[in-house]
Amino acid sequence: MTDNNTSPPPDNAVTVIYRKQTFTVRPGITVEEAIRACGLDPVAILATRDGKLVTEEVTLRPGDTLKLLATISGG
Repeated sequence: MTDNNTSPPPDNAVTVIYRKQTFTVRPGITVEEAIRACGLDPVAILATRDGKLVTEEVTLRPGDTLKLLATISGG
Protein backbone atom coordinates (compact mmCIF):
# COMPACT_ATOMS: atom_id res chain seq x y z
CA MET A 1 0.00 0.00 0.00
CA THR A 2 1.18 3.47 -0.81
CA ASP A 3 -0.06 6.76 0.57
CA ASN A 4 0.41 8.89 -2.50
CA ASN A 5 -0.91 12.41 -3.00
CA THR A 6 1.41 13.61 -5.77
CA SER A 7 1.63 11.17 -8.69
CA PRO A 8 -1.02 8.99 -10.33
CA PRO A 9 -1.09 5.28 -9.51
CA PRO A 10 -0.05 2.68 -12.07
CA ASP A 11 -2.81 1.70 -14.52
CA ASN A 12 -3.35 -1.68 -12.87
CA ALA A 13 -3.50 -0.37 -9.29
CA VAL A 14 -6.58 0.37 -7.21
CA THR A 15 -6.96 3.89 -5.85
CA VAL A 16 -8.53 4.24 -2.41
CA ILE A 17 -9.70 7.68 -1.30
CA TYR A 18 -10.50 8.47 2.34
CA ARG A 19 -11.08 12.08 3.33
CA LYS A 20 -8.06 13.98 1.96
CA GLN A 21 -5.82 10.89 1.71
CA THR A 22 -5.22 8.77 -1.36
CA PHE A 23 -3.88 5.23 -1.09
CA THR A 24 -2.83 2.72 -3.74
CA VAL A 25 -3.48 -0.99 -3.23
CA ARG A 26 -3.10 -4.00 -5.50
CA PRO A 27 -6.10 -5.38 -7.40
CA GLY A 28 -7.47 -8.80 -6.53
CA ILE A 29 -7.99 -8.07 -2.83
CA THR A 30 -11.36 -7.54 -1.19
CA VAL A 31 -12.77 -4.21 -0.09
CA GLU A 32 -12.23 -5.28 3.53
CA GLU A 33 -8.56 -6.08 2.86
CA ALA A 34 -8.11 -2.72 1.13
CA ILE A 35 -9.64 -0.86 4.07
CA ARG A 36 -7.35 -2.69 6.50
CA ALA A 37 -4.32 -2.03 4.24
CA CYS A 38 -5.07 1.68 4.60
CA GLY A 39 -4.93 1.31 8.40
CA LEU A 40 -8.67 1.75 8.87
CA ASP A 41 -11.31 -0.28 10.69
CA PRO A 42 -13.77 -1.87 8.23
CA VAL A 43 -16.52 -1.75 10.87
CA ALA A 44 -16.42 2.06 10.80
CA ILE A 45 -16.20 2.50 7.01
CA LEU A 46 -18.60 2.34 4.05
CA ALA A 47 -17.12 1.90 0.58
CA THR A 48 -18.38 3.02 -2.82
CA ARG A 49 -17.21 2.14 -6.32
CA ASP A 50 -18.59 4.02 -9.32
CA GLY A 51 -20.97 5.83 -6.97
CA LYS A 52 -22.56 2.62 -5.68
CA LEU A 53 -22.21 1.09 -2.24
CA VAL A 54 -20.13 -2.11 -2.26
CA THR A 55 -19.81 -4.78 0.40
CA GLU A 56 -16.60 -5.90 2.10
CA GLU A 57 -16.53 -9.15 0.11
CA VAL A 58 -16.28 -7.46 -3.31
CA THR A 59 -12.98 -8.10 -5.10
CA LEU A 60 -11.25 -5.01 -6.46
CA ARG A 61 -10.33 -4.87 -10.14
CA PRO A 62 -7.38 -3.15 -11.82
CA GLY A 63 -8.09 0.57 -12.26
CA ASP A 64 -10.89 0.68 -9.67
CA THR A 65 -11.34 3.77 -7.52
CA LEU A 66 -12.77 3.05 -4.10
CA LYS A 67 -14.13 5.95 -2.05
CA LEU A 68 -14.37 5.38 1.68
CA LEU A 69 -16.82 7.13 4.00
CA ALA A 70 -16.71 7.11 7.78
CA THR A 71 -19.93 5.91 9.34
CA ILE A 72 -21.56 8.13 11.90
CA SER A 73 -23.22 6.68 14.94
CA GLY A 74 -24.69 8.16 18.02
CA GLY A 75 -27.62 8.03 20.26
